[in-house]
Amino acid sequence: MNPIIVVGMHRSGTSLVSRVLKSLNVFMGVNTGDHDESPFFMNINSWILKQTGAAWDNPYGLEVLEKEKSLQQIYCRFIKNIIGSPLIIKYTGLLKFFPFLLSKNLNKPWGWKDPLNSITLNFWLHIFPNAKVIYVKRHGIDVAASLKTRAENFEIKSIKRYHNNKLYRLYCLYRQFLRPKARQRAFNASISVKNLDVGIELWKYYNSQIEKELSNIKPENILKLTYENLVLNPEENMIEISKFCGTEYKKVKFEKFKKLRILAFKENSELNKLESKYSTDLELFGY
Repeated sequence: MNPIIVVGMHRSGTSLVSRVLKSLNVFMGVNTGDHDESPFFMNINSWILKQTGAAWDNPYGLEVLEKEKSLQQIYCRFIKNIIGSPLIIKYTGLLKFFPFLLSKNLNKPWGWKDPLNSITLNFWLHIFPNAKVIYVKRHGIDVAASLKTRAENFEIKSIKRYHNNKLYRLYCLYRQFLRPKARQRAFNASISVKNLDVGIELWKYYNSQIEKELSNIKPENILKLTYENLVLNPEENMIEISKFCGTEYKKVKFEKFKKLRILAFKENSELNKLESKYSTDLELFGY
């Protein structure tokens, strides 16, 4: 069974979709954390970006690889070796480890979510040419505003903890220099996305990269969702997702969906002006 790869810009609802997939009995990996992301595949995506000096908030260095076909091939081969090695236990856990290692597959729907899939999708489609792709979109202004809010809140909280908590200072030393995580920064999630224009440009880039890659795969292997429609019509979307993944739909409670906000930017005059400024780009991606 080919994997289900969830793509979409950061803050676009990919975590929500990952939780939906789990509820539909799609295996999304072990130890997925608060954002329902597989650390195993996250680390591979981070490794790909690192080869060109790119980062999630500065992904443009990846473009140099488009002309380096031989490098792309060796990267894909290297990633295949990682997936076929005992390291896959970080994704499968112990119970599913041996079946996956023997067959390079699972006997049930499986996949992973990571916003970086959006800009590394060409690698994954070389490795899994018949993969199914779930593409999640959200209004670009809401995405940019959410990125900005997250970055600012993380920065304020981290600096305050560093000033007031000696143990946290030791933790920062440990996490940054002794056992660093691929994407963890010390005092900010991203400095650049505090600028709303940067957030919009990233949103445009991620979505354009996704749509470029989707043009090369079979339409039946693509499911396009919007965050707004998912929140407004959760049951309808979950039925569609279950059919796409080949799982049985079981009715679940939708109370959590009602708490989610859509098009929140319309309550803010500054963000409304930004919508006018980027109206052409927004329309290009269906908004």
